[in-house]
Amino acid sequence: MPATSINQLQSESATWKRLLSFLMEENIHLKNRIAEILKEEDCKRLLPELEGFQTSFICTDSLITLLRNDVVEFEKRLETDRTSEQLINKNIAGRLQRMRRNISAAGRTFNQRQTAFNDYFSDNMQ
Repeated sequence: MPATSINQLQSESATWKRLLSFLMEENIHLKNRIAEILKEEDCKRLLPELEGFQTSFICTDSLITLLRNDVVEFEKRLETDRTSEQLINKNIAGRLQRMRRNISAAGRTFNQRQTAFNDYFSDNMQ
């Protein structure tokens, strides 16, 4: 693969890592918000929903961890291709498409969970 193509893919990979770090930070913020809500006296009626949101945020943590590991593996593969000066192969192209699709889906899923959380508590915490 030409060095410029590998450089572009490495740049895209760095973008993925920044996005995943941002999602992780936001997920931590949401879990901290749950802890704040639990400190309030009138939260007993919200416990089932809080548990559901907490579970979904824990699942998000797991997903982000898996995606971060995938990005590391992708970067290792790019570095191998750089040192061996191989042409892009179907394996890299397939991984690239999967990574793009998975990162994009994770972002959409996180945004949906975050919006559902904020909407629910905006409606029920008055």
